[in-house]
Amino acid sequence: MCQLKLPGCTHRATQADHIINVKAGGGQYDVDNGQGACEPCHKQKTQQESIEARRKIRRIPKPE
Repeated sequence: MCQLKLPGCTHRATQADHIINVKAGGGQYDVDNGQGACEPCHKQKTQQESIEARRKIRRIPKPE
């Protein structure tokens, strides 16, 4: 079962996801840093992490 349950979730986990992105300090091979995700949820989470990483590089303030 998908553990992210974001909008568009298919509820069937077909991919592995790092809870804390490896580049953000999460353990790549840490079993406790993993969760199941469906493809749509994994894609959404990855896109959001990418946006956040670019925002930090550019030092653009996060909209509130």
